[in-house]
Order: sequence, then C-alpha cells, then structure tokens
Amino acid sequence: MKFETVLQLVDDAVFQYEGRHLSDVESFILQGVWEGLTYEEMQQKSQYSFNYLTRDVGPALWKVLSQAFGEKVSKANFRSVIQRLAVNQEKAATSDDKSQASASNYVTNAELNAYRKEYLRQLTQRIDDVKFVGIAVPGEEVEKQEQLAQIFVMPTVQAESRSTSVTQVEDESDLEPADPQQRLLAEQRSWAKRDRSGRKLPAQQVLSQSKNKAVLLGAPGSGKTTLLSYFALMLGNQAQSDPTQIGFEAGADWLPLVVRIRDWVLQPKLGLLAYLRWYAEDSLSMKHLPQDFFEHWLERGRALILLDGLDEVADEAQQRKTVEQIETFLAQYDANPAVITSRPAGYRWDFFNLEAFPHYTLEPFDDDQIKAFIEHWYDSRVPDKAQAERRKADLQKALKGNDRIRQLAKNPLLLTIIVLIHRYQAELPRQRYKLYEKAVETLLTSWDSGKEIKLYEVLQYLKPDDLLYVLKKLAYWIHAQGSAEDAEGGTLIEQAELLKQLSQEICRLKNCKKHEAKKEAERFVDFVQRRTGLLNEQGRARYAFVHKTFQEYLTAEEIYDQFEEGEDEIILQHIRQYLHQQHWREVLLLLVSKLKKKRAAEAIRGIYQAGSAYEPWLHRDLLFAGWCLTEDSQGLKGADGELVAEILDGLVSLEVSDWQQIGSKVRSEAAKILHRLGETAMEADAWARLQAQADKIHPVRLAEFQASLGQEPEAIAQLLSLLKDEDASVRSRAAEALVNLGNASSAVVQALLSLLKDEASDVRYRAAAALGNLSNASSAVVQGLLSLLKDEDSDVRSRAAAALGNLGNASSAVVQGLLSLLKDEDSDVRYRAAASLVNLGNASSAVVQGLLSLLKDEDASVRSRAAEALVNLGNASLAVVQGLLDLLQDPQDYVRFRAAHSLGNLGNASSEVVQGLLGLLQDPQAYVCSRAAAALGNLGKRDETVLPVLVQWLKQCAPEDSAGDGVDALWAIVVGE
Repeated sequence: MKFETVLQLVDDAVFQYEGRHLSDVESFILQGVWEGLTYEEMQQKSQYSFNYLTRDVGPALWKVLSQAFGEKVSKANFRSVIQRLAVNQEKAATSDDKSQASASNYVTNAELNAYRKEYLRQLTQRIDDVKFVGIAVPGEEVEKQEQLAQIFVMPTVQAESRSTSVTQVEDESDLEPADPQQRLLAEQRSWAKRDRSGRKLPAQQVLSQSKNKAVLLGAPGSGKTTLLSYFALMLGNQAQSDPTQIGFEAGADWLPLVVRIRDWVLQPKLGLLAYLRWYAEDSLSMKHLPQDFFEHWLERGRALILLDGLDEVADEAQQRKTVEQIETFLAQYDANPAVITSRPAGYRWDFFNLEAFPHYTLEPFDDDQIKAFIEHWYDSRVPDKAQAERRKADLQKALKGNDRIRQLAKNPLLLTIIVLIHRYQAELPRQRYKLYEKAVETLLTSWDSGKEIKLYEVLQYLKPDDLLYVLKKLAYWIHAQGSAEDAEGGTLIEQAELLKQLSQEICRLKNCKKHEAKKEAERFVDFVQRRTGLLNEQGRARYAFVHKTFQEYLTAEEIYDQFEEGEDEIILQHIRQYLHQQHWREVLLLLVSKLKKKRAAEAIRGIYQAGSAYEPWLHRDLLFAGWCLTEDSQGLKGADGELVAEILDGLVSLEVSDWQQIGSKVRSEAAKILHRLGETAMEADAWARLQAQADKIHPVRLAEFQASLGQEPEAIAQLLSLLKDEDASVRSRAAEALVNLGNASSAVVQALLSLLKDEASDVRYRAAAALGNLSNASSAVVQGLLSLLKDEDSDVRSRAAAALGNLGNASSAVVQGLLSLLKDEDSDVRYRAAASLVNLGNASSAVVQGLLSLLKDEDASVRSRAAEALVNLGNASLAVVQGLLDLLQDPQDYVRFRAAHSLGNLGNASSEVVQGLLGLLQDPQAYVCSRAAAALGNLGKRDETVLPVLVQWLKQCAPEDSAGDGVDALWAIVVGE
C-alpha cells in the first residue's frame, strides 16, 4: 500500500474525530513508522529534536489515533491496523448497497465477543476433560473423564538461574566423542546436580511476572500440559472459569491461545497465526471467524499464548526453526503473556534468552499438594461424604508410611495412578512391589485403552503379551548402564542404542532375521514416541522410563525371572556385587520383597553377614538387613525367626546407644527402620523390644515409635499427657510430635492452645508453630496466635506471625496485628510480618504503606525483602516506585541489587527510573551493574522511550567508564538475545 493512501485514510479518520487535519510533524512521524524507522532515525532525517518527537508529539498522536479508530494504536501495530482497515474498506466498496457497506466497514465489538464466546466454548470442551491418558485399571471400567477444575492442584515452580543454563558435561576429557550414551548420562547427572536454590513460587505467578514471557520445564508426568490447560480454562468464560485464580482481573475479555507444538509443526507451511486460524476451523469447528479475529486480541495485548511441548519437535534443525518462529511471533505481539513448555531432556538453554524468557522448572508435589489432590479427587468422585473421608484418610496414611511410594506420588501422573488403584482396590497393597506391579499393568493398559492406534495394528512380531517381557530386558540393560544420579527420572538412553538393544531382544524372542528385528524395533519406538506410557520419548531421540521407580522395579523383575528359570545364585550374585551401591539399592530391596520364606531368609542373611568395609562403625549390613525386614517378605519370620530377632535386637541397640558414640546418622537410620516396621509381621516384636528399653529412650521419642508401631491412639494420649510434663523441653517436643502425627483433633488443638500461655518461651514457640501447621483456622486458634504477637520473646512473635500467614485468615484483626509488627524492635519479626501479609494476599493501602515504611528499615535484609514483597503484591504506585528509587542509593549492595531487580519488574519506564538505573551502571559491584542493565533491557522492550536515553548515555560515556553493562541492555532491547 502506498503511503499516500495510508496518509489519506488516517487524515480522514482524524478529521472525522477531531475536525482537523494532520500536522506536518504528525505526517512525518507516520511516514517514518510506515517505513520502519526508529525515532532516532527520524530525528536524524529532520529538523525536529528527539524529545519533541518522542515526548511532545508521538504519545499524543497515538492517543488520537486510538480514539479515532476505536482500538489501541501504537508505533508497534500501526501497519497491521492500517492494513486491516484498508481491507475492510475495500470489501465495503464492492458492496452494492453503499450504506450497508459503510456499516460493515468494521466487525463490531458485539460480533467479535460472540465469536469469542463460541471459540471459548469449543476450546473448553477440548481441554476440560481429564482423560488420564486412557488409563484403565485392569479388571475395571475405563476410568471416566473428570473436569479439570475439580481436581486441579496448582504446582510450584523454581526459577532457574543463569548458572544452570549451560549443561556441564562431567569429566568431558574422559568421554570419547563416539560414546554418545555416556555423554548423555553425564548430561543427565549434570541436570540432577544443578543448583536448586532458585526462588520457588506458585505456578500461576509465572504469568504475573512483569517480563510476561516464560519457559516452563518439567519431567514427564509433572503436569505441564495440565497446567496450560488450567490457565486456558480459567479464561474460558465458563461457569468454572475464574481469571483471579491465575492472577488476571475478573471480567476482562482475555483470549487463551493453546498450541500443541507437535501438531503445529505438522503444518510446515503455516506460521503461528495461520495455524491458530487453521486449528480453530479444523478442530474447533469455527468455520466463519472474522479475518482479523486473533489479531484483535493480540494487538490489544489481551491474548494468553500457551505453547506446549517444544521437546516434541523431531530434530534440532526443526526445533531451532520453531524457536525462531515463536520469537518472531512473540516479538510482533510483545504485550501478550506467553508460556512455552518443554521437557528438560533435549532442551537447549540457548533456545530462549533467560533475561527475556525467564526459565522455571516444575517442582514435584509436596505433601500439602498431594493431600490437596487426594481431597479434590475423592470429593469429586465419591458422593458419600463419610466414605470419601475414610478413603482420604486411608490413602494419606498409606503414603505417610512409605517414603518410596510418597516419592512416586510427587509426580502428578503417578499420583493419579496411585489414587486410581486405591479407589478400585479399596487400599494400596502393603508390599511395594505389588503396588508397582499394578501401576505397571495400568500404564501398559493405557497404551491400548481408548487409543485410536492399537498396538497390534502397528507391530508385526511383538504381541501385547510380549511387551512386559521386552520391557524387563530393556530395564535391566538400561539400569546396568550406570547411575544418572536422578532420584526421579529414569536413565536416558540414546535412540540408536535403544534400537540396537531392542533388535537383539526381538531377534532372540521371535527368532526373526536381524533386518526384520531392526524394522520391528523402529516400529516399536515410533509407536512409543506417539504415545505416553511406561517408556516414552524424553527429548529429541532420547528415551527413558516415565519414573526411575519403574526402571528399578522391572530390573528386579528381570533378575527374579532368571532366578525362577533356574539361575539359583543370581540373586546372591547381585547382592554381593551391588550391596551398598545407591544405584542398586531399590532393585535389591524389591528383589528381597518378592522372595518368600527360606529364599528370603537366605538373601537377608547374606546381606546381614556380608562383612562390608567399616561395618563395626557404619553398621551398613545391619541397617540394610533392617530395611529388608520393612519389605515384609512372606513367611520370613516363620522361616528364620532367629535371624529376625538378631536384626531387631541390633536395631534397638543402636536406638538406645549414645549418639555421641555411634554417630547421629547411624542412630537416625536405625530409627527410620524401626518406624517403618509398622504394619509388618515384625511390628509387635519391634515394639516389645523398645518397651523393654523404655528407660533408655526419651518419652516423646518412645511415644512416636508407639504411634508408628500400631498404637497411635495410645501414643496420642501419651503425648497429650506429656504436654503437662514439668520439663519444658518435654512439653516442647511433645507439641512438635503431635503435629508430625498430623492429628488435628479438638483435644490436640485445645492442648496446644493451652501451651500458648506456657511459662517457657520455647514451648510457646513450638505450640505456635504446631498450630500454624495444623491448618486449623478456628477463631480460638487465630485469637491465641494474635495474643502471641505481643509476646515478650521476639522468636515467639516471629513464629506467631508466620503461623497466621500459613492459616490463610485475612481478617481485619489479623491484618492489623501483623501491621503492628512492621514496627517491631526485632528485624526478623518485621520481616516475618511482612512475608505473612504478602502470603495472605492483602494489597490494601495500609499494607502497602507498612511495607513502604520497611524500605527505610535500619536492617538491610528487611529493606531488601520489603522491596521484593512490594513487587510480589504487584503494586506499581508512584510511592512504591519512589521508595525503590531511593534504595538505588542504599549503602548495602544487595539492597541496591534488589531495588534494581524490582524496578525492572514493575514495568515503569519513567525518566526518573531510567536515569536511576543508568546511574547504577557505574556501581562498584559488578553484579549490581548487571542487574541494572537487565532491568533497563527489560523496560526497554516494553517502553520505547528507554532506548534513546540509553543510547545517549552510551555516547556520553568516557573511555574509562565501564559501559559494557549498558551495551548488554542495548543488546537486550535491539537484538533480544
């Protein structure tokens, strides 16, 4: 389109709106923008000053055009707005009825909203049903669908720092370039050892960070796709939608754009915008969307862009092309928030710049999130409330009693499988290997249940009954490759190695030729690549079991199968070879758990009498034999009662020994084993031995053993009596023990409330902490904690403040009580009060004013944390900005660092902020300079006024000035990487 046509169109619109024509300088700016010039380039081509163009004329011009055209118009979207309007005018001009043509010049807001409503309805239907990847529990119905909002639990994410952005390959000099498998293992070890000290935050806060863009990494089954679906659902304008749940304002007309990257790249001729339209028409049955439907929301910055599964792109060249397309699209529509997901395996840290795209990793569920999922699950699926509560309590108890199963439950996919098994089996199997057996069976079933592609339609030689056999062989081979030092992820295997091993197994099993086996292996891997199951693709040409537990379980199964086939010594051989190797620990325990009677006794005696190095001090053989007892092998006690008695006596002996003589770690390990003997055949024997030594065991510790070993009601009664003990340390420990048991009965709560008035400050402290962790927010508890806000002991005041923040009660009395502590004489109390106010989500003016006062606190750590708290509240008022600006001159370098970081996240690019950050580029501390530069780079991508000021500053830098950080900021604005 010629610019003369553009100028006429704009001039007509301005004349109709304001009754005047464009001025010469306005026309000049529009021509420069149309030709893609920056304001600086316009200034160089004219007699106008830079400030005149950017401050006096430009902003007013864009405001007038926005009003004249009835939508937001800016320098960034001017061309697209004009081109769209021109198309509409051309359509209107071809109409026979000129009056109707004039009326159809624009699609009305009412029409656009009607299309949006239908789009959201169709999208919600596709993402709202949780199908549990087709899971069917064997022998039962295929599990019915569930609405996502009913069972969703918000996960936590951890911010990844620059220090983790480059995968460090260990001992690289020792690795041959031709050994890709060992290099892959080294990469996995590096990822497992990465720095995990990054800030942790609820996943929905990723959307409220001012950078507005994020890369979200997560292991298989960690909930990446579910999280993006939930984000979209909350903006879906349906009954279950609630934008405030993900930090968006209520009632706003946001449009979620959900793209599965794997599906997009299958349409190679379509850019992202064209794919969105194709997907809406093809998959959502939206056949008559207005031509500029998606642009309408994108150009207004009202689209939430959700791009799922970058790791699923086939090869690195295509991945990089996809990344470039994404970056171009997001740069064009920079005002819109966006989240990109990937598995860590195969992700390259140079795909997206960490400053422009902060990286986060999905954390495993913690105990509270597991509990919330179980609550949501049974509330949504069991109508009988009493029955639902019984089921919840039973499952919680089962998870609490088994650390390894609880570790599985931290993965949302595997937690889903656990609750499915629990629902249909009424309880979890007591022996772990039986639970794993059922879980493996469930995941294998998921490959074929409810899928449009059946296994028997894909493979020519392998039958469904062969799958488990082949997977056991693969698991053993994979496990034997060595440790990846990852507690959750299965060992990564390079595709070529996997195909080679698969081919060999298929040859042996089916007696086919090598080339036939190779083709069958390729078909098998291709099938796995397209289906989530027990073994799946985890990044480009990399495969692993969905969780390390299944790799370990199947490895144990393979060894046991060989044992049953006549290799009598194979179990003892593995014990002798791998005993006390952490990588093989679970395999050996699972092996022992499958053995029965004399076979189990023979294996455990081999462990107990192994004579390992340093046994007189480390007691590793005894302790491992004790762990074998917790597996509760069938008939063990009857087969060799003497062995069981020896092990139990040894464990109790360690418990009653002086830890200063045997070491705290040995004593702690023995105690863990004794606790885990609950609900085994050794439960009563263990408790009898502990009772016999009661005079040598602390009474609280003894009561904790009692609770674990089948007598919880009696233990709670004992702990309640100990709350009245004359020894303050006993009262304190008893309070803590009650909370650890998770008992929130009225008797326990009342007893803890009475301790809030205890004469010993440590007891009051423990009682406050206990009440904060019991999640009981009754008026009595809240009032009791409020009374401690005036306690004479600062530690007690601090703990009470933290407890109130945990309980979630944001009443005026609580808020006022916490506000009063912002002036406490103790700096830790002031900080705890501020943190609790933020946890409660209270952003009232009183809270903001209180936090502002902390920006001038005498304690530097309080000033720093107050700056962070204000940003977390999302307050960008002038008072907050000014308070942060003042901190740029703080004597403490880490306070200046935090102030710069906060200013960069608030999105305010006023001249005062820019000048303050520019000044900080001369800070004597390099890391402060770097943060100031990052803040400028961040602001500059959002506000075009930053760039010229930064350039002017760079021009004025003397040769001896350190301008490198300023150049970094310029790079971030101009180049974006």
